Amino acid sequence: KHSQNAIRTKNKINNSINQSIYQPTMSDSAATTETLDFIYVCQTEAEKQCASTCVGVDACNLCHCAVVENDASGPWGDFMDVFLGLLPIIILLIVTIKKNPWPTTQSLPFAAAAMFLVRTMYFGSDPLLSAGCVIKGLHEAWTPLSIMAGAIFLFETMESTYCMPYMMREMKALTNEHPVAEGMILFSFATMVEGASGFGTPAALGTPMLVSMGHPALESVVMLLVFNTFATVWGAVGTPIWFGFDMLGLSEDDFLEISQKSGIAMSVAAILMLPWVLTILIPWRVVRHNLLFVMLATIGTVGPLLGLSFISYEFPALLGGVIGCVLTGLLSRFRVGLVQLSEEDEALWMERRASATEMMVAKKDAAELESSDDRYSSDSSKTSIHDDHASAEIEERHDDEDSEERDAELADVALNEQPQPEKPTASVPDQTEEEAEIEAHLGPRKSLSPRYAMEIILRVLPIWGVVVLLILTRVETFGIKEHLIDTEPNFEIVLGSWGIFRLSRTLVFQLNHILSYPNLNWTYQFLYVPFFMPFIF
Repeated sequence: KHSQNAIRTKNKINNSINQSIYQPTMSDSAATTETLDFIYVCQTEAEKQCASTCVGVDACNLCHCAVVENDASGPWGDFMDVFLGLLPIIILLIVTIKKNPWPTTQSLPFAAAAMFLVRTMYFGSDPLLSAGCVIKGLHEAWTPLSIMAGAIFLFETMESTYCMPYMMREMKALTNEHPVAEGMILFSFATMVEGASGFGTPAALGTPMLVSMGHPALESVVMLLVFNTFATVWGAVGTPIWFGFDMLGLSEDDFLEISQKSGIAMSVAAILMLPWVLTILIPWRVVRHNLLFVMLATIGTVGPLLGLSFISYEFPALLGGVIGCVLTGLLSRFRVGLVQLSEEDEALWMERRASATEMMVAKKDAAELESSDDRYSSDSSKTSIHDDHASAEIEERHDDEDSEERDAELADVALNEQPQPEKPTASVPDQTEEEAEIEAHLGPRKSLSPRYAMEIILRVLPIWGVVVLLILTRVETFGIKEHLIDTEPNFEIVLGSWGIFRLSRTLVFQLNHILSYPNLNWTYQFLYVPFFMPFIF
């Protein structure tokens, strides 16, 4: 009896082991990973149940589930796995930094094609999954492209409506042309703009502002690019986090933890590095004399940024930049920590500004002179061709006439010829006319009064309007976010093996089960992605 009971117990254990290997349950993925070299990926719960209970290849094929291998390594060892995985990026770097670099329209698709070949030829990835991921990637590109398009549309509108010239004029008046105050206000402004639109727009927007104040162009670009790095993590209301890491399957808590750690690192880095970053544009002696102002302005921006990074991964840069602009403006207005430039420092600074202005004017003169040369050579060639044709026609027409009449006609033609244009000389562009036109449109600067406050509110409406709309559409307390990201389809269209297209009532575009591969989906939230709302709107 005891022997028979022991045999029955052993058989039960063996049956349980066999079931865990051949009939895995989708709910216990950890056990499946330990006992199997693959997992099932299914579209519906019924298909998952079918895959967990089927016996035999034919029966399991009827479940319409994809089989994904857990072991994705290649046949040549770990070193070659890493090397070939990095090979497309290495190729991209080589063709980008070589003497005659490829344009990105060629280098990026070439690197993507190389990655596709590595995945399918070396790692042995499912070709259907690899092709489906290419299609999904083409659709995913709409998210960053639309954000950049919206930001460009907004800033071009601000330029054409004289919003940007107004902000430049007010910034000059607020800082009294103190270089350190100008640099720190641009730091807060760059943080705010990066938080709103991302993708390096602070450098494209802030550089013209610095150049208009007399700063050298190259140094202005470099300083703005470094300023931009402190807020890149939260660019375009957290796009690098919620979009960049979305494919990893992270939770909201994971996103918030990324924001917290990034906030600590970037805040410490900003406090330590900003004085040295300012020396790209401003002499160290001037920065050192105003170090208290630099520290207060830095803390006024990164302090709120750090605090907000613990409660949100979308707003730290945006709201931190807004608060920083206000606090830095107040510090500049009341000259807190700002030291008036000494005669020696002012002479050094004015010399640097003058050299930058001369260089900018020289470049404009060279461009205009080159354009004039092109027009001159074109007009001269046209005139010469015209002369040749006129002379030939007269000779043919009057070949039988006497020489006196022919000479007279040639003289008449010479009198009727248009004079050749003289080669123009370069002239210094009249900058005062452009400034006079802007001032005529903006009108005289108003003194502190309710009318002045109303003018500021209306003139900078695109900036604070974007901030308000982003807050309203992303803070769940207002109840708008849940509607903008609602994926419940209003209708759907089956596009054959390409996938299932769905559109919700709040314009959430979806392409599900791309190339019939289970759960390979694309989603684009038209009213939630920072494109139409808030930039176009």
